[in-house]
Amino acid sequence: MKTDDASDSSAAAKVIAIDNGGGLLKAGLVDSEHEEGALLYPEIVIPNAVARARRGGKAGKNKVLVGKEIMACPEYTMTRPSHKGIVIDWETQKILWDGVLHGGRRHLPGLLSKGSDLSDVTVIVSQPLFCPVMVTRVGMQVLFEDFGFARAVFVDSPLCLQFSESITSQFGEDEWKNPCGLIVDAGFSGCRAVPVYNTYPLEHCAQRMDVGGRVMTNYLKEAIAYNKVDLDDAPLLVEHIRENMCYSAQDFVAEVEASRACPGETTRRYILPDHSSTSNHLGRVVDPRLGEDVSSKDFIDMNHERMVVSEALWQPGSIGILQAGLAEMAARAVMKAPVATRSAVAKKVRWLLFEDLGGLEVDALLGLMSLISYPMQDSNLRPSAP
Repeated sequence: MKTDDASDSSAAAKVIAIDNGGGLLKAGLVDSEHEEGALLYPEIVIPNAVARARRGGKAGKNKVLVGKEIMACPEYTMTRPSHKGIVIDWETQKILWDGVLHGGRRHLPGLLSKGSDLSDVTVIVSQPLFCPVMVTRVGMQVLFEDFGFARAVFVDSPLCLQFSESITSQFGEDEWKNPCGLIVDAGFSGCRAVPVYNTYPLEHCAQRMDVGGRVMTNYLKEAIAYNKVDLDDAPLLVEHIRENMCYSAQDFVAEVEASRACPGETTRRYILPDHSSTSNHLGRVVDPRLGEDVSSKDFIDMNHERMVVSEALWQPGSIGILQAGLAEMAARAVMKAPVATRSAVAKKVRWLLFEDLGGLEVDALLGLMSLISYPMQDSNLRPSAP
């Protein structure tokens, strides 16, 4: 009996955190020994998507591909369980959660052993701000009835960010007793800005824009298809190209003109993967000036496209989306906050930048925000990024 009690208490201490993003699914075990109980680094990061091969072969048309298995397939049809950050396909989401929890795949070991009992395990799942109540209820039903968790909670992503150790460690203890700031959540499905005052998100001040990683990836895919090669069958490869090739220009007009005047300085080459090899299913970036022999390889050269794609985040009108850009969206969120709280909110800009967005810098956000007129001249903006 003592042994059983000890194992029960050990199992009860297990807490699993899942960041269920629109582009990436991140999961890990919470460090119960840490005084804050913080999850420092996710143990598993995979695309929040499943795929099926378009052709036969090793993968097989009927096999569901998850994680690195997708990248090993040259042509596939991909399905994401969420739309605009909200889960709409729970059967697909269950496949991904089961893979993250129990593994059973070659490149996905899982957080727990196969067949582990979850009756004493707590799970924390992130969700977007203003997630419909019915979606949360269905998620609870899946976690309790299908997986058998003992306890489950869905937490809005702004709440997760403001208590992240990577954020709190950048501010003094006295300053962090009443945390205030502006959370800029730039993700795959879109971008959001919400002021936080005394740890409470001011939800009525939140602002959103539809441009995110998905929109920029689709825009880049069309640009590549128009000029070079059709990558419609490999959306994750296009995402990898964008993350490694594109960047946000500090002065867009000047840098575009410079790229046209001297293209050799800004052009970068992306070597497409050779799926006949099992060693690397992603491409790589090289500088054409290095003179590497690529005569036997497929590659893509990108010049001004590298900055044009990310510019859609600051100027959505450039791709036909009539919305405020990221900087203006953040400024509007601050301006909607009560007058007495604006200075405190604007002192700290907390920047949640998912890996699947790519090519952005906090300095670019602050530089553009400084051009927008609102009473923040003495706010002493201090950005921080996890």
